Amino acid sequence: MTSQRIFFIGPGGSGKSTLAQQLGEVKQIPYFDLDEMFCNQIENVRIFIRKHGYQAYSQRNGKLLLNFLETPPSRMVLALSSGILSEDMAEPMRSILLSRVRTIGSAFLIVPHPDDETAADMVAKRQIGRGFGLEYDRERLKYLRRIAEYRSLNFPKIVGSQTAPISVKQVLFEIDRCDC
Repeated sequence: MTSQRIFFIGPGGSGKSTLAQQLGEVKQIPYFDLDEMFCNQIENVRIFIRKHGYQAYSQRNGKLLLNFLETPPSRMVLALSSGILSEDMAEPMRSILLSRVRTIGSAFLIVPHPDDETAADMVAKRQIGRGFGLEYDRERLKYLRRIAEYRSLNFPKIVGSQTAPISVKQVLFEIDRCDC
């Protein structure tokens, strides 16, 4: 593993949190989930968004991440929230966080399937199955929009399939072969 700090980015429902936990356990390094950190330190994400709106959440979540990255553990895996680093995040926060992530670690885009339409379907089904009152069509379109944004950041991709979800073994292989 060339970097001791690994970041997983991607749309909601792509598997970032699950992979972060699994990789942390296998490598015996701390793993973190930005959504979980927000819930523990600030408020439940859904409740916060209902009270204050998405833009306020995005800014607050960005500040939470920026504060965490001021003195991050020397070894860690971090699953970023789905909107972090997307174009939904206001500038200059987005650029500041992108620069910081690129400077202190290695980020990987988690993609559940190589075909965007299939991936969007998989993710939308996962998202509505979580019981947050989300709508299938809206989640599908959000995935398609955000995956294009994340691809434009040029982070290495880790891609799964319907028959073979992303495994820790695959993640370790991709991390080891990465020149990051």
